[in-house]
Amino acid sequence: MKSYIAMNLPYPVFSDARKDLEKHLGQSLLHRDEAHITVITPPEYDKVLKKRIGIQELNSLAEKRNLQQTAFKISCVGKGNGQVDGATHSTYYLVVDSEGLLAYRKEVQKLYISRGGRALDFNPDLFFPHVTLGFTKRDLHLEDGVTKDANSCILPVSMK
Repeated sequence: MKSYIAMNLPYPVFSDARKDLEKHLGQSLLHRDEAHITVITPPEYDKVLKKRIGIQELNSLAEKRNLQQTAFKISCVGKGNGQVDGATHSTYYLVVDSEGLLAYRKEVQKLYISRGGRALDFNPDLFFPHVTLGFTKRDLHLEDGVTKDANSCILPVSMK
């Protein structure tokens, strides 16, 4: 299992949002039966942060900041497309804004720098918070060319 930091969310609310989206799209989506906002991605931790900060330290910092209760605002429903196995597939998500989650990332960067890391290695502002609702093949990420920000909005939050 890859290491990452996430804000866990109550699934029923987001399951209902996915079902509304599926009605709107006229198709079922694959999903994970859970909801979260990834705050530190697996590549960020595995490729950069773990050289200077242990995952337990990141979890402790998250607990200290009460990360699980951080306020956020849902902006819209977003869609990203990418190539998987030679075909175009899609992922759907709720685009999120949260100053508190960004503040946590900035605190992580300060800790990383204090341990000898370079500021350029971990950019706290390179952050696209979202809640994945579903996908056609698999979830697509920044590494797949999908940026989950307000530029990817396809629907307002209310889909009914």
